[in-house]
Amino acid sequence: MKKRAVQLLLPREEKQHLEDETVSCLRCAEDLTLEELLAELDAQPHLAQLRRALSPERKLYLLYGESEEMLKLACTYIGTYHLLQSRKEDEENEEMELDVKRYLPLLHDQALNREEEDGTGFFGGLRYLGERQHSGPPWWVRQPNAPLCVQLGMGFVMALPVLEQMKEQRLIIGWMPMGRDEDGLFQLRCRQAMEEVGFSLGSVPLHLHTPGADTPYKTGVLRRALSEQGVGLARGTTPRQVLHQIQSHRGDLDNATIFKAVTYARLRRSGPRRSGLRLEDFAFLKHLQRSEAESPSGLPDLIGQEGVRRQLESVVAQMALQKKRELLGLPRDPLHYCMAFLGAPGTGKTTWAKWLGKQMERAGLLENTDMLCINAVELKGKYVGHTAPKVKEAFEDYGILLLDEAYSLAEGEQGGDGFSGEVLSQLCVELEKHGQDRLVIFAGYGGDRWDDPMGRFFDANPGIRSRVGFHIHFEDFRPDELARVYGSMLEGMQYRLPPQAQALAEDYFARRVGERDFGNCREARNLADRTKVHMARRLACGPVEDRETLCRVELEDVEGAIAELWEETRRDARRTSGAIGF
Repeated sequence: MKKRAVQLLLPREEKQHLEDETVSCLRCAEDLTLEELLAELDAQPHLAQLRRALSPERKLYLLYGESEEMLKLACTYIGTYHLLQSRKEDEENEEMELDVKRYLPLLHDQALNREEEDGTGFFGGLRYLGERQHSGPPWWVRQPNAPLCVQLGMGFVMALPVLEQMKEQRLIIGWMPMGRDEDGLFQLRCRQAMEEVGFSLGSVPLHLHTPGADTPYKTGVLRRALSEQGVGLARGTTPRQVLHQIQSHRGDLDNATIFKAVTYARLRRSGPRRSGLRLEDFAFLKHLQRSEAESPSGLPDLIGQEGVRRQLESVVAQMALQKKRELLGLPRDPLHYCMAFLGAPGTGKTTWAKWLGKQMERAGLLENTDMLCINAVELKGKYVGHTAPKVKEAFEDYGILLLDEAYSLAEGEQGGDGFSGEVLSQLCVELEKHGQDRLVIFAGYGGDRWDDPMGRFFDANPGIRSRVGFHIHFEDFRPDELARVYGSMLEGMQYRLPPQAQALAEDYFARRVGERDFGNCREARNLADRTKVHMARRLACGPVEDRETLCRVELEDVEGAIAELWEETRRDARRTSGAIGF
């Protein structure tokens, strides 16, 4: 069979009407034969797990991943595969209200436990607590053989009994989108939830990775989008440059995003109509970029830490140089993408780790920039033999790993045990294996005037120390920088501060800098939150009728917040000073 480009690039979601109900469905890929479908899956390495899992006898699939679009495409492949495997025309299917030969119905797990306004409802298709006759069971109960594509949320526990009951009767695809959160904690909870679903239903969940900007798959998507618009790329403009620009300004690289970007670029281009698209033709995306793509939480606009910026820019330049030497067949210095971020809490270690990952991605050094930010102790398993697989899985699923308080693995009450030793041993294995395709950052206190736990940690672990190529020191923020962060946090939410607010905030931070419990940017966030509390108290005294009032912060709000926080810090200082009064 002649190989052709991937055809299924965008999921087709449609509405179907059944009597008194409207059903959301994914349209199956009717133009693909079974051989072509399998060939498409073989051409997409990110769907390799799915390709291996497909079986005519299988009734239950569990999927999770960062991209909702990719998950819906995977669901479409599964539904189409099973449709093509069962082309027999049986009478039961012909009587179905919904054409399951063409559509894969979509449900949310909450719909499996639907409760009506009068207290009636359905649980697994059974009526309960009914005060009046319902018009009948939902469509998916009336069609017991129809396939179901069920989106799972964090309330999945209530749906498990229903899924357990139905999993032998029909094709069920359960899927959970993990999204792209800043520190990876929500993604971690999603993974844990899917493991719980898999354990309960006896099926191993499949993690579908999102292909990066440098993959042949995304290049193929871009070329398809260009072809459909009847344009190409200008000489000197590469697909990689365009894809990275789209991802940088839009925050994602979904296929739909690529198609829209190409369409808009063709409509807006300033050059001759017959010329190819240039990188400048995609510059309009900068004005449409999503706020979350370029405004990491906690440190808007990356205020401060100019020394850190210079260090990290030099590190990326050095890494890029070594990669160019390697591509030209020249000797390459061995560089591990492993670093230590040393500094006090609130100095921006997590934010700068994410920034560094993006710079490495743009330089072609890092393909996967999904980030996991986790306390190092959380890598420990609960039982003997669980720790090493847990560490290995973290390296398989994430391109950036920030391990906070790494020193806790080797000292104190929480560290120094056998499980901590397992973590450290497996970390050495994974760092050696993924030294140049994963960014790993050990973060924690180090080199300050109070203590140096990270220094002692590296001294005690020569295997890890030898793999840490760069030590980046984060200084405490200056009062004026914190005042700017404070203002940026509020202005980012469309609050307007009075002119005197900057000076008041800077004076407050000047009094706090140098104290042992000083939290750097956490101080700015605390003040911003407390300012909003005082503003709410003031506005609660009277009616609020206009937008201006809801945006304007008064001087008394700032002064009240500073006075309240200052008193709290003095009270806490007296409580921890050890002094006894009589």
